[in-house]
Amino acid sequence: MNDMMLSKELCKSIECIDEIERKFGSTIYKDLKSGSEDVFRKWWEAKFSELPVPEVYIEFSKKVDKFNFNGLFFYSLNKEIENNIYDNNDIDGLPEGLTDYVIFGDYDLSWYAQSRMSGKYVVLSKPCSDVEKEFDTVTDLLIEALSTVV
Repeated sequence: MNDMMLSKELCKSIECIDEIERKFGSTIYKDLKSGSEDVFRKWWEAKFSELPVPEVYIEFSKKVDKFNFNGLFFYSLNKEIENNIYDNNDIDGLPEGLTDYVIFGDYDLSWYAQSRMSGKYVVLSKPCSDVEKEFDTVTDLLIEALSTVV
């Protein structure tokens, strides 16, 4: 696992959330299934060729695949389980207004996504798909999302 790609602030947020989970006899750490990274890369390059592969999201998923804490979900890179990134980005199943985005996760009334047009990472309002916040990096998007549940 390449923690070097994950910022100190992001690692600290993950550790803080895991500390809470451990108090209840659980953990947020879930390893990514072998081969999932390659499947994801091929899928991403075929479906979203206009965008670079989000390397930090891969590293995040290697550490906490299918992140789920207090209602905040980040989708798994493992195609074989529920709440995976592939099913959640099936164009036919996406609500109107979301087809211009790659959806990484959701929480309460927000989607965490990347704009296919601008490449920016965004927090979208679930009711209307309006951009609430915008970030230059997936790291900043993840930090913002994790801060909502701690």
